Amino acid sequence: MAQDQELIETLNDLLRRFNNGEKMIRNGDAVPTYTPRTFFDQFYIYESGSTRRLYVWINSTWISLSETDLSIYIKKDGSIAFTGDQALGNNKLTGVKNPTLDQDAATKKYVDDEVATKADEPVYAVGDKLINANDGANQHSNSSYTKAKETEIVKGGVLRIKFSMYTTAAPEAATGKIYRNGSPVGTEQTTNDTNPGEEFSEDIAGWSKGDLCQIYSHGTGGGGAVNIHSFRIYADYYEVATPII
Repeated sequence: MAQDQELIETLNDLLRRFNNGEKMIRNGDAVPTYTPRTFFDQFYIYESGSTRRLYVWINSTWISLSETDLSIYIKKDGSIAFTGDQALGNNKLTGVKNPTLDQDAATKKYVDDEVATKADEPVYAVGDKLINANDGANQHSNSSYTKAKETEIVKGGVLRIKFSMYTTAAPEAATGKIYRNGSPVGTEQTTNDTNPGEEFSEDIAGWSKGDLCQIYSHGTGGGGAVNIHSFRIYADYYEVATPII
């Protein structure tokens, strides 16, 4: 009975160490070939790459109790990660840190706090109070849409956006459009006016804090240039935006 209990305890210890990935190689053979002489000689672990096998000497034969390719499992130290979607079986994932990257998981508290913070933030409505004047001129002769002006928005909401545009070689046309974060959101505007050009105005919704309000423009490629200036943003109250270019 004492030997049986010792065997059980030894097996449990070996399996624990085996599952924890401990190094317990007896020799380099994939399958043990020796005849055990002592009690502990009856246990053998082989490891090669991510494959580990535990052998036990039973009835004068080596028996493989498990054959495991560790690459199909995750490890708690993060050295082997998930390679596909995982279902938690209606269980919770707890102890999660606050996210710092776009694809990080977020806790309920973090989301609730963020929603509450944004709900408390005031937003712009359409108005005629100047919140940013980015008046400097940008001129180029590109025939495809090129970013000419850019301003960072400090609060979300609806903005009234104005800019002036002219061509340096009438009757060649100058074309411009309002963009948000590199994507068009405004109406395409075109003019054949020369300096100081024509002013365009458009009310655009859907702005969020940190968005980039931009003017993209292009010419015809006929030798003239398009000039963008007097880029201004208005709302119902004053909260200065940040001009970038």
